[in-house]
Amino acid sequence: MEESYAKLVDIKDRLADACGVLNVANARLVQLTAELIETDLWRGYGIRSVEHYLTLQTGLSPERARQVVEVAAATVELPVTTGKLAAGELSFEQVHAVTRHQGKFNDDEAASFATIATVPQIRRTLSRYTFTHSTAAETASADGGGSTETPTELTSADSSTSGSAAEAVASGRVTQFHDSTRYRLVVDAPADQGGADRRRHQRGEGCAVPGWATAGEFV
Repeated sequence: MEESYAKLVDIKDRLADACGVLNVANARLVQLTAELIETDLWRGYGIRSVEHYLTLQTGLSPERARQVVEVAAATVELPVTTGKLAAGELSFEQVHAVTRHQGKFNDDEAASFATIATVPQIRRTLSRYTFTHSTAAETASADGGGSTETPTELTSADSSTSGSAAEAVASGRVTQFHDSTRYRLVVDAPADQGGADRRRHQRGEGCAVPGWATAGEFV
C-alpha cells in the first residue's frame, strides 16, 4: 500500500510538471498569435483569417485555432488571467473559459477563482453570475485596516433560478479570500436559504444556488 501511494505521489508530481510546461507553451502560442493580430502579418494570398493561418502553420484544428485567437484577443483586457497561463498556474482551457465571459468579471477576481476551479465549474459559474468587485483596500478601510478579504456582490444571470434561491441571490453577499494555501468563501444570505445550502453541502449535494460552495470552506 505504501509503495502504491508513493508511486501515485510521484506520478502526480510529474503530471504537475508536465502541465506546467504545457501551460507555458500554450501561453507562448497565445503571445505569438497576439503579435500576428497586432501586426496583421498573418495576411497573405489565400489566407482567410488568423484562425486559418494558425491551422496552416501549427496543425491546430479550426476549433482550437479559434480558441487561441479568442484568448490572444483578450490579453489586453485580462492581463492577470492570461499572466497566470504564462506562469503555468492556469491551463489554456481554464483561461479560455474565463475569456468567454470577459466584461462580466473583474480580472483579478476571475483569475483567483479560476485557480481553484475546474473548467466545468468556471463555465457554469461565470455564465450565471456577475460579480461587482470591491477592492481589498476598500474592505480593509471599512474593517479598520485589518481585513484582506474581498467582498463581492452576487447577482444572477440565470432566469431559471426561482423562489428562495432567486431571493438569496438578490439579497446575498459573498466574501472570498484566496492566497497560495487557502481559499475561503463566506455567504451572507437569508437564514432559511443558508441553512438549506449548508445541509446540502454537508451531504455532498452542492448548493441550491450553484457556485456558492463549489470549492473551499462552507462557513
